[in-house]
Amino acid sequence: MADYRFAAPKSYHGLFRHYQSYYERLLAIIADATELKPSYILDLACGTGEFTNALSRRFSKSKVLGLDISSQFIDFAKANKANLEIEFYVAPADTLPGLPWARNVDTIFIKGAYHLFETALPLEVFTKPQFQNLRCIVVIEKLQRSLESYPVPKTATMNRRKYVSNDLSMRRLSVPPGVSNTSISFGQVIAIPAEDYFEAVRQRQFSYLHSVEDVEMDSWLREHSSDQVIRIFEENVCNIYHM
Repeated sequence: MADYRFAAPKSYHGLFRHYQSYYERLLAIIADATELKPSYILDLACGTGEFTNALSRRFSKSKVLGLDISSQFIDFAKANKANLEIEFYVAPADTLPGLPWARNVDTIFIKGAYHLFETALPLEVFTKPQFQNLRCIVVIEKLQRSLESYPVPKTATMNRRKYVSNDLSMRRLSVPPGVSNTSISFGQVIAIPAEDYFEAVRQRQFSYLHSVEDVEMDSWLREHSSDQVIRIFEENVCNIYHM
């Protein structure tokens, strides 16, 4: 089986480009609930930059950066950024404290990824002098019923149940002393062209798809070959940490 740890950026973008209206509404809700007025934003684990672009549109007067471990994803993000002012960098998340521009960041968004590196980069790190200007961290994670709205092969469904039972993405993260926390959630149905959705599944864009064998994947895709549109319920909880 192929190595799907870093899936193809084209199919990743092909899926998540359909989330723009959701991102815009989610960011509007976050901004209204917190009176967020950032000047220097980091999108940590930004992928191919769809959410980074949404941040740039929402906070048009702010400096916006995206950081990801995948050079392929960052190359794609650079080629498709919403405006020339967005900057993208390649680096592992846990190297963030040592990056020269980290001290300038006042707001960090981490969408759908913090559970992957929270042990290496706990919230306590962000209270240190390297982040002297940091005022807010927004951790966005998908809720269980949202995960279960994504149609996937049987093996992936079982893997996803383990993911949920381990409570990786749904738990409230511990709050360091001196840090306050606000939580909000928002859900919306998203209609995705079947061609784009199935290509993302074929490329194993979700981690719980990595162990699906090619035979099972091909069979499942044939069963759904007549589908035209996939409707999922995208719902995330946003834990907003005020530093």
